Amino acid sequence: MAFALAVVEPAAGNIGGGGFMLVRLANGATTFFDYREVAPGKATRDMYIKDGSWMKRLSVIGYKSVAVPGTVAGLETGAEDVWDDETCGREAPAIRLAENGFAVSEKLEREFREEKKVGY
Repeated sequence: MAFALAVVEPAAGNIGGGGFMLVRLANGATTFFDYREVAPGKATRDMYIKDGSWMKRLSVIGYKSVAVPGTVAGLETGAEDVWDDETCGREAPAIRLAENGFAVSEKLEREFREEKKVGY
């Protein structure tokens, strides 16, 4: 479902981000996955400081603002560790939606228009 959501509702199902997953199986067993984004290996404590001042823009715009995504690895780890790969069908629905298309909701159309205005 998460991969399909990333296709049809990118703002809500962002594979370029990260998250958490709490799983409770039918037998009552529980497990937790933390797959939040992480800072790149070359990140430094003062990478957003210039001439002694914090430069907020550097933390939200440009290459220094990008973290290493964890969603795909987290979902794959969850599938391998928790679910039976034979019955899970992890990516198949998302692939079908991406290849065959889907009806774009008014909300998604509005989001695309807004992003275009901003210029991302």
